[in-house]
Amino acid sequence: MVTGKIPRFEMCPGLLETRFYAAQGIPAFAYGPGLLSVSHGPNEYVDLRRVVATAAVYALTAMEMLNA
Repeated sequence: MVTGKIPRFEMCPGLLETRFYAAQGIPAFAYGPGLLSVSHGPNEYVDLRRVVATAAVYALTAMEMLNA
């Protein structure tokens, strides 16, 4: 566990590329560092520590999926 916290599942009000996978019957999910409460608005921001932690999650997930 990279952050020490269990990830939360939330519904995203926006459009994501995962819809293209779903249309092909491929399971997919989106994961990122931002807060939905400020995303795509005039005061959008992302804490750099969360960007780094998210990159680590992506890297570890890829390694696990590729059995590296």
